[in-house]
Amino acid sequence: MATLLQSTRTGRRAVVAALGGLALAGRQLRTAARGQRSLRFAFFGAASEQRAYQQLVAAFEAAHPNVRVDVAALDSGDASLDVNALMAHPNRPWLLRGGSYQSWLWKALASPTAPDVFMLSYQRFPAYAARGILEPLGERLRASTAVREADFYPAALDAFRSAEVAGDGLGAIPLNASSLAVYYNADLFAARGVSLPEEGWTWDAFATAAEALTFGLDREDRVGVHGLAIEPRLSRSAAYIWGAGGDLIDHPVRPARLTLDSAEALEGLRRFAELGPAGRNVTPTSAQSRLFADLARFVSGRAAMFIHSRRVVPTLREARGLNWDVAPLPLGAVPANVLHSDGLCLLAGARDKDAAWAFIEFAAGPEGQAALAATGRTVPSHREIAESDAFLRGTSFPWQFGGQAIGLAPERARVFLDNVPISRRIPAMATLPAVEGIFDRAFKRAFYVDADVPAAVAAIARDVHGVLGDRLTAPSYMFRDGMTEIEE
Repeated sequence: MATLLQSTRTGRRAVVAALGGLALAGRQLRTAARGQRSLRFAFFGAASEQRAYQQLVAAFEAAHPNVRVDVAALDSGDASLDVNALMAHPNRPWLLRGGSYQSWLWKALASPTAPDVFMLSYQRFPAYAARGILEPLGERLRASTAVREADFYPAALDAFRSAEVAGDGLGAIPLNASSLAVYYNADLFAARGVSLPEEGWTWDAFATAAEALTFGLDREDRVGVHGLAIEPRLSRSAAYIWGAGGDLIDHPVRPARLTLDSAEALEGLRRFAELGPAGRNVTPTSAQSRLFADLARFVSGRAAMFIHSRRVVPTLREARGLNWDVAPLPLGAVPANVLHSDGLCLLAGARDKDAAWAFIEFAAGPEGQAALAATGRTVPSHREIAESDAFLRGTSFPWQFGGQAIGLAPERARVFLDNVPISRRIPAMATLPAVEGIFDRAFKRAFYVDADVPAAVAAIARDVHGVLGDRLTAPSYMFRDGMTEIEE
């Protein structure tokens, strides 16, 4: 892959000014050698993630020399994914969080220079489907000789279906099928005499381990280790709600109300909240989290466990002296996890739909998926590649030491594949960003301050009134210059 990146065509690409007068930090428009056909591809990512997608583009251009791909690459909004910045200034990346991709994309799709292919998470997909700007992809997928519907994990593919898209509703092809996992510091587990996480471990076992791994703290948090670093957000607590047998909304397509006040949902939220400073006190306080990013805390050995999706793997691979691996989320009464998936959409008004579809086919097909898997960033949505060494070992090279095959961390990569059958989608709502913001603000008080989950749920129900089910209302940040959002 390095030879592709070093090719003459890629080397001639230049960085140009931000599109349409928008001051977009981190955005690059790269122009390749002239070809007969061209397309524009927009995506978001930290530096390591952008390299992954640039490798994908280089591989596509090598396989399709008559097609030029112009790339609009925007920052993901999470500076903590840059390991150099993370370790040089561990107290600063948190303050830089928030990226302009969504607000830029929302406007750019109505401009003459709109991207033909663009990346979206399934959580943001409904708002774009409601605009009626997505090309239906069902027929193209059925006619494809490069990829088949059966190649993909159904959960990832179905996450990009909408009644707002013609045909069978398919409006994007998934690039990944990630989920949440527990990243752990094996050296800290050994030093504290705590057994490494096992498949099927329970909420109680998880909380007990986190307590044993929390030690040496002082009031200023200058020394010591927390057992767990996690954010009290909807995308993290949903697995606990589902795990207790509860649900988030009353209807999967046309929700009228949240169902967080059910006995099961309240129990799940209570079990999650008790991990925080207001409960077992195994996590940093709100102030401590603002001053020192969770990932920085984990990389520097000041948190024994850290919960996130697959996207932090490239950053962790660059961290020196960190002996880490992954484990499954602990389980409640009902096995559950949270799906994380990004897909490629084709703009209905694309200039060259066939060239754009050829790029999507390639990216979602075996060669493209293998190229992305090798970077560590994704859990392939293509089943064959997910089961290959490119993902499970992080390399397709037959490296061995002492007769044993070796690869790149994490050693327990299969955890992510085992998660796929139990992963569920955050509700598909055009106004999901607004709902998430309301939830996160209220639940943080229960997590960090008073452990009063019923009061938090009542506040959420009050503030979310009138927001659920409004498919035509886009989040207000999409219309404000300078507004940012974290991409996951």
